[in-house]
Amino acid sequence: MRGLGVRGDMKRKMEAAGIGRITVPVLFLACLLILLSALPSGAQEEGADTDSDGMPDEWERTYGLNETDPSDALEDPDGDGLINLDEYRYRVYPFDPDSDSDGMPDGWEVEHGLDPKLYSAGNDQDGDGFTDLEEYRNGTDPEDRFDPQEGNEGTSASENAKDAASAAGALCIVLVFLAGFLIVIFLILGFYSKIRKEKLLDHETRQRMVDFIRENPGTYYSQIRRELDLPHGVVTHHLNMMEAQELIFSKQDRQFRRFYVDGLYKDTPLVTGTQKRVLDEIRRYPGSSQKEISDHLDLYPMMVSYHVGQLELLGLVEKRKKGKKNLLYPARKEKEEVRSEERIFGRGPFEGPAPEMGLVNE
Repeated sequence: MRGLGVRGDMKRKMEAAGIGRITVPVLFLACLLILLSALPSGAQEEGADTDSDGMPDEWERTYGLNETDPSDALEDPDGDGLINLDEYRYRVYPFDPDSDSDGMPDGWEVEHGLDPKLYSAGNDQDGDGFTDLEEYRNGTDPEDRFDPQEGNEGTSASENAKDAASAAGALCIVLVFLAGFLIVIFLILGFYSKIRKEKLLDHETRQRMVDFIRENPGTYYSQIRRELDLPHGVVTHHLNMMEAQELIFSKQDRQFRRFYVDGLYKDTPLVTGTQKRVLDEIRRYPGSSQKEISDHLDLYPMMVSYHVGQLELLGLVEKRKKGKKNLLYPARKEKEEVRSEERIFGRGPFEGPAPEMGLVNE
């Protein structure tokens, strides 16, 4: 009974002091505040991140970084391939490129699934017979046992040389085969082209056209059609065919496309009948002009100019300047003229008409 009386007295005293109205939650909060105040100030700030760069201020201060500058989270002061933020996340040293001193940079270890805090130089995680440190030094992948760069390891120099020789031999065989094939093709094409060129002149119309062009170098399409009395389509067809086979060639001269016999064609005679007529005219009338010869022989001035040039090259004719005119004379050395004419025409000067042999019919 006495104990109950004591508790009753205490209760009355607490109620008198107002303590009886304090609830349990209030008491719990008060205890928590007391505990927090008893902790060191550093423990209260352990998770603080003033610049919000993902690294706590305390960690940044420990390693000499600026807790108010967020840009230092992306820096890599030790050059190991890990930025400072990753250094913090993997709990390695931001100023030591190889935190576990195993010979492999922290960044390389993280990239290949290794722990940068754990010494793993002697490990062989892909089971290819090469340690992780050897993989790093060889530049191979420690997670891939079939890395193609590893396939050459252990291959002897003699085997490499043998493979290279085999490849070179195979290449030589292929090149020789291709060269032979191309030679055969060129021979066949050349033979076929030669046959076609020789047979082209078996056609009467084409032969007439070639003869006319040879006698009238520089002639043009309308003149060929008019003089030979050939249809438009026939002339076009045969000109294109002969030019494609290089029997003739053409040059554009202002509005005209002028045709010539290919100078490389072997059957072209040395001197034509027209050139013989021009030469005889010059011998009969030395000092004539090209216009006078053109009028006397009823030839185009352009044709006379061409044939005179050819005779000059043969040494049979020479030009002499008189005022503004170029006058034509036989070459000065009469003996050489006679020999040249005998060689070309088979006769001396003024001995009648030239024989047909060796000349182109006009």
